[in-house]
Amino acid sequence: MSTRDELAENLTAYLDGELTELEARRMEEALKSDPELKELEQQLRSTVTAVEKMAMPVPSPALRRRCCSASTRRPRSRRCSRSSPCPAWCRPSVWRPRRRSPSW
Repeated sequence: MSTRDELAENLTAYLDGELTELEARRMEEALKSDPELKELEQQLRSTVTAVEKMAMPVPSPALRRRCCSASTRRPRSRRCSRSSPCPAWCRPSVWRPRRRSPSW
């Protein structure tokens, strides 16, 4: 992969402030010297700004009730066992294995 491709991949991390100080300086130098990379940066910044301005969708009360009730009941198709344990939301607070009679 070329250096330019690597810089383009790191551009989002740069905009999010996730690069190290050295990587950020390299990105800034590349942005000064590469007009195409600078244009890509501007496009990404405007996209991020537009997404941040979007309204957060609010689920209807009926959908929230259905989701909450679905997350508290155990799926019928799922049988919990030692080899296939229940998900955390469906486990009882204390799991007690069944006692088996000795096989002798």
